[in-house]
Amino acid sequence: MWDNIIKNNLKYANVNVLKEKGLLVDGKISSKYVTLYINYKKLLDAYLSQKLNLYEYDKLFDKANLNFKEVNNDEKDIYQSASTVGLKYLYLRNNLCIEKLPIDIINRLSSLTKEDNQKINELFKIIEDTYKVVIDTNYDETTTQKNCYGLDGDDYWFDSQDLIIGFRYNELYENGLNDDEWLENNFKQNDYINMVFNKLQEEATKTLGVSVRLIKYDEETVQKTL
Repeated sequence: MWDNIIKNNLKYANVNVLKEKGLLVDGKISSKYVTLYINYKKLLDAYLSQKLNLYEYDKLFDKANLNFKEVNNDEKDIYQSASTVGLKYLYLRNNLCIEKLPIDIINRLSSLTKEDNQKINELFKIIEDTYKVVIDTNYDETTTQKNCYGLDGDDYWFDSQDLIIGFRYNELYENGLNDDEWLENNFKQNDYINMVFNKLQEEATKTLGVSVRLIKYDEETVQKTL
């Protein structure tokens, strides 16, 4: 799981900064980078899930009685597979420029102890203070940048500063429905998804003070395993 997401994440990293901070050694990514990425990702997932109440939003799809079905683990894309908080449908879609972190934070998060992991409020404060910089893949402060989070279409291009939350379910799941019943249910599912998306985007943007965007993915639009 981690090999794929880290390999993809490195496409957006700054090589010079990686070298300066000891995360790239002799042309190879260091074990320190891997540990830092995993620890930061786990903490960011947990922070966002708590801050945005993502557990309750995720449960809404099962409570809707509209035949929502989780995608099988072996069919999930690299971002959904790397989610660390046990959500069925929602997951963080941003790439993480962890090399932007100050060196003291890099050293701290790449060498967490069991005692450190008990200091969750302190660790969440680190995430809160840094994630807006880490999710932004733009290194040029004099310009703005847009990133594509899927197909080359309007539904997948957003500002690099935006927090992107992916959503995916098994849209083809039939559960005994005939064609007409499935089509009618699919229309209801999409109406429900739009309602939840609008509510979550509005509340999350207000809570975080950063623009939050949700993207619905399917088999044709996800970043598949490398």
